[in-house]
Amino acid sequence: MNKPFFTVQQIADYCEVESQVVLKWLNKDYNKKNPHKVDHPLSLENFSLMIKDSHDHLSNIHNLKPKALIIEDEMNVAKCLSRAFENNGIQSLAVSNAFKAIMLIAKERPNIVTLDLNLVSISGREVLNMIKGLELKHKMWIIIISGETEKKLQEALTLGADFYLEKPFAMTDLEKLILKLHPQKQIKDPVDFKKVA
Repeated sequence: MNKPFFTVQQIADYCEVESQVVLKWLNKDYNKKNPHKVDHPLSLENFSLMIKDSHDHLSNIHNLKPKALIIEDEMNVAKCLSRAFENNGIQSLAVSNAFKAIMLIAKERPNIVTLDLNLVSISGREVLNMIKGLELKHKMWIIIISGETEKKLQEALTLGADFYLEKPFAMTDLEKLILKLHPQKQIKDPVDFKKVA
């Protein structure tokens, strides 16, 4: 399978920053010997390395500390997921942009991530590979929530996901899973991600 490549401008569009900001990240943190050009393609693997190796550029991303990060491009589904987390005392943030999600994971280190396999920008499979490339030091539960086939859902487990729920899913099933991963007794007091490692 061919690895996807993106231009600096495409990454800038996805991350909602100027292309010069992305070039600054790349040339400062990842590719000092060979300065990157705006029209040169960048692989997702190299993007993950850039995020992993430096946190200086992450100040451009939302200054929020979600305990649960929802990666979902269907607004109605994202709202339902957010409501389920909030009802169980877990702060959440929903994003539809996979690139921004990876940067938030690197910066805020959420405890739980839900991921739709059918994102518009890149596939959920590639998102899982990018998360793996971050080499996180803390445990982060990944829940796949998708209408994909059983085969693809099982494949996601081999790529690093921990659980999956098939769309359409019952909210009670999600809440049971949330309580299993984050019992109420553990979340009575707010937790700062920077202290969870």
